[in-house]
Amino acid sequence: MIIQCPECGFKIEIDETKYEGGSVQEFACPKCGNPYKISIPKEKEEDEEETVPASQSQQTPPAPPVPPVSPRQPQSQPGPQPQPSYEPQPQQYEPQPQYEPQPQYEPQSSSSGSGMKVGLTLLALALLVCGAVAYFAWYKPYQRDKNAPRTYSIANSVNLRSSKDAGGDYNKIRSVPYGSELITYDDDGEWAHVKDADGNEGYMASMYLTDKADFLLLNSIFGDQESRENVSTIKCRKALLNYYKANGLIGKLSSENLKIVDPNFVPSSDNQWQVFCRAKGVKPNNVFFPRLINPNSKFTDFAVTIKNIENGQRRTLLFTFDDDETPHYVTYINAPEEGYIEDMIVYDGQISARYSY
Repeated sequence: MIIQCPECGFKIEIDETKYEGGSVQEFACPKCGNPYKISIPKEKEEDEEETVPASQSQQTPPAPPVPPVSPRQPQSQPGPQPQPSYEPQPQQYEPQPQYEPQPQYEPQSSSSGSGMKVGLTLLALALLVCGAVAYFAWYKPYQRDKNAPRTYSIANSVNLRSSKDAGGDYNKIRSVPYGSELITYDDDGEWAHVKDADGNEGYMASMYLTDKADFLLLNSIFGDQESRENVSTIKCRKALLNYYKANGLIGKLSSENLKIVDPNFVPSSDNQWQVFCRAKGVKPNNVFFPRLINPNSKFTDFAVTIKNIENGQRRTLLFTFDDDETPHYVTYINAPEEGYIEDMIVYDGQISARYSY
C-alpha cells in the first residue's frame, strides 16, 4: 500500500501483509523526518477489494488507501480511497549537495585581464616617456658633445659670450683661460659656438681657437712661463706657429703629444727650438717690436729670439702683419749664444740687430 506524509506529502510504499490487520503502526517520513501513525486495513476489507470483478479491476484498479493520519490529530476510520489509474513510484529521498559558491573565474579573469592590459599600457607609456626624456635630455646632448670637435683657447684670456657681439659686458658669460678645451658645435670663421668644461655654452671669437695638434705645437714653443707672457698677442703666437709648421720645427714635446702633432715627425738636433724670455716688461728681452718693414702699418713688427734646445744655437726671427693681423715671415738673424735684443735697424737694405751682453 502507498502511504503519504501528512506534513510534506512524500509518498512511500509499504507491505501491509507484514502487519496485523486493524493495527496502528508508526512511521517516520524519510524526507522531512515527521513521525505519523497508519492504521493497517483488516483482512475482510482486503477480501472485499479482491471480490471486485476482474474486468473492473483491469480498467481502473484501485490503489491502496492512504489514510490521512496526522500525529497531532485523532485518526479517522481508514477506508478505501479512489486512486488515479496509475501507481506513482516511490520517491527515494536523495539529499541534495549543499550549494558552494564557485569562484567567479570569468569575471575575475576579465577584470584582471583588463587591469593587466591597462597596467601594461601605462608601463609602455611610462617607458616611452622616460625613453623620450632620456633621449632628448641626455643621449642626444651626449652624442652631440661626443661627435663635436674639440678646440683650444690660445689667448691668455678670452670672453665667452651669450651672443655674437663683442665690445661689451652685457653678454659676457665668463673669461676662458689659455689652453681651455672647448666643445665646438659650429664655426663660421668669425664666431664659434662652443661649450666649456663647466657646461657654459656660448660664442667665442674664432681667431682665439685652434685644434689640439696646433695647440700642442704652439705650447711646446714656450720654454717657460715668461716666454708665453711676453709673446702674448694672438697675431704673434700665430706668427710663431706658422713658422714652425712651415719649417718642420717643434718645441719640447712628450712622445704621446708628438704623435698627435705629427706621428711621422722625428726629433733631431736641428729641429727642436724654443723661446726663453725674461719677465714681462723687463728690457732688454728676447722679444722686440720695431717698425722696420712698414712704418705706416697698423701694427708694429715682431722680433723674437729662439734657441735650439739640443746645441744651444740661437736665431732672431722677424715678422710683419697686415691690417687684419695676418702674419708674414720676413727673415731671421743669427744671434749670439747670450744676450737680449737691444735694437734692430735696416741699413743698406739689410736688417741687423744689436744685443746686450
